[in-house]
Amino acid sequence: MLTFITIVLIYFLFSWVITKYSNHREWRQGMDRFQTLDPSCPYPILMPVCSRPYYLRQVLNALSNVKNIDKTLLIISQDGSDPRVTRMIHEIKFTRTIIMRHTRPFLGIISLFWDNMYAVSTNIYFLLSFAFS
Repeated sequence: MLTFITIVLIYFLFSWVITKYSNHREWRQGMDRFQTLDPSCPYPILMPVCSRPYYLRQVLNALSNVKNIDKTLLIISQDGSDPRVTRMIHEIKFTRTIIMRHTRPFLGIISLFWDNMYAVSTNIYFLLSFAFS
């Protein structure tokens, strides 16, 4: 029993370190891209995305029809690794984008046993922290 508890604790510590490192790296790269952009963007749009390509397509189609959308900045935080979602966000041409990949806490293992709201809330927190730093 002690061995099992030790393995679980090591896993959580290891995954916490990986998550912190991955998210910090994405944060730093996002900040570097943000600082190289023209500061004339009046209102950036923050968009957390996950594994919902149908709804993402609807949002992107609606945004592409907005007047003067090319003058804004779309900051996307992708949670998860759905290849359809990744492809869609990398094909955005109607405005400037910053795309960051958010690593789920504990490498996503919690979502196997619990609902995805924990992962979603950490993605939103990651995105808002980036925007207001």
